[in-house]
Amino acid sequence: PYPTLCRSGIVIPFLLAYVSWVLDHAKRHGIQRLYFVARDAEIMLRVAEALQGESGPIELRYLYGSRRAWLAPSITPGSDDWRRLLLIPGQASSRHDIAARMGLDAATQDVLSQQLSCSSEEGFRHLPHDEAIRFLDDLMSDASTSALIASLVAREREVALSYFRQEGLFEKTPWALVDAGWSLNTQAALKRILDTAEIAHQTPRGYYLALARDHLRQAHAGVAHPFVPKAGSIFSRRRVIIEHCFLPSTHATTRGYRKDGSCVQPIFGSELRSEAELGYSAMLHEAAVVAARLCSTDQRIAAALNEHVAEILSNTEALLRHPHEADARAMASF
Repeated sequence: PYPTLCRSGIVIPFLLAYVSWVLDHAKRHGIQRLYFVARDAEIMLRVAEALQGESGPIELRYLYGSRRAWLAPSITPGSDDWRRLLLIPGQASSRHDIAARMGLDAATQDVLSQQLSCSSEEGFRHLPHDEAIRFLDDLMSDASTSALIASLVAREREVALSYFRQEGLFEKTPWALVDAGWSLNTQAALKRILDTAEIAHQTPRGYYLALARDHLRQAHAGVAHPFVPKAGSIFSRRRVIIEHCFLPSTHATTRGYRKDGSCVQPIFGSELRSEAELGYSAMLHEAAVVAARLCSTDQRIAAALNEHVAEILSNTEALLRHPHEADARAMASF
């Protein structure tokens, strides 16, 4: 069923329209460098490279990162925004889940359990939201556990900042992120990490497909430019479909960073997808790049794409709301 979804005439035009808009908006507003954030934006980077060509006016880079990779380094005493990433409604929230999202390894979790007099069975028991909040409060209010967490996240923050320096985020070149979007938790985490640095830096700004109704505001996350202007639209409410079916990556998620001599390298998690899903990812990337090259070499196609953005968005919305049976089966199999 994957080729059916790939050739549906909806996914690729949607990607082309979004990336074309990003490149145009960035050029008009003086953005000289775009960081496409792993891993949802990998296919967007490939499309942007094909649309712009080698001599384009905007520098295009890939930035390894994720909600998981940036959460622990962003835990700072001056903000509580990072708690949003630990206690996510609808996701598993045992003590183990919360500690793992903080980047704490098994040995550290055992120490915390002992300090809080929590058994192993209790550690894996699902917590209602109010209990999860109390557990997090206990972690951060206890002097021993909070000191241990502070020490661990400080080390993670040092390595993350080294990676950001390596990739040029502290340079004066005006830059912006490109990603899928939704609540802006990831951009806010990056802002908190950058704010801990003792050198001047730009306030993050980013381009996004769409924003959730509860997205963080500019004071917390920086500036955000959504392609779909209405917050809480069907695009943000069907984010799981868009992430898996429109934006599949060729690599696993970034879990953190490690120093490798004078360089900082990403640490990847395990690849959990099937061979069929990986095959779909490769197929979609290839087809999107071919389509982008056609747009870049034929101005009639590029003009038609720009003229029909509203229709492209309408068709995509129809797919998200009422997919044909073949597309629904394909999406359900991910």
